[in-house]
Amino acid sequence: GQSYAMLRGKSRKERLEHLSRADGGYPAWFLINTQGCKVIPEIADVAWDAVILDESFIRNPGTWITKFCLTHFRNCPHRWMLTGLANPESDLEWWPQVAWLDGKFMGYAKYWDFRAKEFGPSHSGYTWIPNPGVQKRISDAVNNRCFIMSKKDAGITIPTQEITRTIEMTSACRAIYDGAEQHFELPTKTTKWSTVKYSWLMQLCGGFEVITGPEGVTSRRMIWDGKFKELLNLLTGELRDSQVVVWFHFNHELREAARL
Repeated sequence: GQSYAMLRGKSRKERLEHLSRADGGYPAWFLINTQGCKVIPEIADVAWDAVILDESFIRNPGTWITKFCLTHFRNCPHRWMLTGLANPESDLEWWPQVAWLDGKFMGYAKYWDFRAKEFGPSHSGYTWIPNPGVQKRISDAVNNRCFIMSKKDAGITIPTQEITRTIEMTSACRAIYDGAEQHFELPTKTTKWSTVKYSWLMQLCGGFEVITGPEGVTSRRMIWDGKFKELLNLLTGELRDSQVVVWFHFNHELREAARL
């Protein structure tokens, strides 16, 4: 028989029907995402043998899913958490994660006590930085509770990994793209040359439209920032503190990324 069940369905009723199988111990594993927990919060009422959180998505103490996990699953005998970079934004992100495992972190049962006593506002006033000596204590506490598994430890010998990310254009950008592709025209320009058209299409894929202003001056304006948001998420998240090479087709894309 199957070894796991996806807790999903077209309706809340269907999801609850899948969840009801847990009482009989079949199948062995149930998979659900954060949005699914909102649909069937009854998942917390099941007497689970083990709960595993993937990617440490409870770093932010203010989110619904963090509050939900910190409130429930406390009687589950086995709790584990898997993540790449556990604290991409701040050492403050350690508290919710370890507190979910142990009920507290560094002796603090409440996040706000942890922040108030161990951190202070930065010079800009927009972020929090550890007080002197706190970062060393955090490192010691994390090392005592967590462990790092390298690719070699996991038996993964593949030297490189290629991942393709697909980002959907906005409907407005897609409409302009389709016009250029099918009719060789933009809202302010037309051409009969395929090479010019393909240049426009490449720039639209980066989020920029070529426009003709007064006296025929050509310029570019951003109409979609999806790629730049994804780049920022990568550089501040899973690729934080990593050496990264970013290739651009056009200089205006590079200049826009430099402003992130």
